[in-house]
Amino acid sequence: MGFVHGCKKYSVDEDTAIKIYVENIVAEEKYFSNPDSLILHRQKIYEKYKTSKTDYDNYLKSFEGNQEKWDLFFKEAESYLNELKKKGIIK
Repeated sequence: MGFVHGCKKYSVDEDTAIKIYVENIVAEEKYFSNPDSLILHRQKIYEKYKTSKTDYDNYLKSFEGNQEKWDLFFKEAESYLNELKKKGIIK
């Protein structure tokens, strides 16, 4: 007998995807010499936003072939990164 989690599906919206993207980059820089810590920290990021790597990846795949969407995504990601720097959350 398998465990069924029901029909609940975590979706990723643009705002959440941007935060995950930026926080993953920050984690990569912080833990680049410690792959185990990076894996653990990434899991915490997905848990924080109540989503999964699969849902996040699928959201980004929806941008395929749409340069305008990518440009806007990266512009918003840069804005979020600057906000984190301004607040002193990251250096």
